[in-house]
Amino acid sequence: MPLDRVEDIVAGCVNPAHEGMGDVARWAALASGFPDSVPAITVNRFCASSLSGAISIAHAIRSGELSAGLAAGVESMSRSGWALMKGEAPFSPRGPVLLLDTMWAGAGGPPHQGLLARDAYIEMVRTAQNVAKRYELTREEIDAFALRSHRHAAAARDSGRLRGRSSPSGCRPRGASRPGPSSTTRASGTTRPWRPWRRCRRSPTRPR
Repeated sequence: MPLDRVEDIVAGCVNPAHEGMGDVARWAALASGFPDSVPAITVNRFCASSLSGAISIAHAIRSGELSAGLAAGVESMSRSGWALMKGEAPFSPRGPVLLLDTMWAGAGGPPHQGLLARDAYIEMVRTAQNVAKRYELTREEIDAFALRSHRHAAAARDSGRLRGRSSPSGCRPRGASRPGPSSTTRASGTTRPWRPWRRCRRSPTRPR
């Protein structure tokens, strides 16, 4: 399809970083060769950002607003920058200056006391635990669901459906497993819980 036939681009991103800061969807579109006439917008719904972009494009196509659109997602949490937070006075710092790591700061800003009081800042690991508790999911049920997803991924890879859509990253976190038909729920049941602070083996910034 000619690039100028795409009528809108929506990309999901929680924390744009480095050259992607601002409207990463627009920058990526221009860098990829799309003409200036093709609009692009970045949306943030945290973990559902990319899915929200796909839903937005799908709704526009179904309603007849678009004939062709593109949905995408991008994230590089390891490249999230440091933010030098200003004080309450306009235009200039006042009092202590806070240097914030935007990777762990609720998508870029310091925590709000009111939101802290209602426990609004819940990371993905704790969210999964809350879902399991609310719906009374057992470890066995979760492992069976994960195994089915694992085998679907292996089947898609082995059949060639993902050819040209994936590429090796050269990074494999410790304890990570690749999709394979020999995986079992017994094996997954012995897997230690993942921790978000574990880094890539090749990372030069891995804590010693």
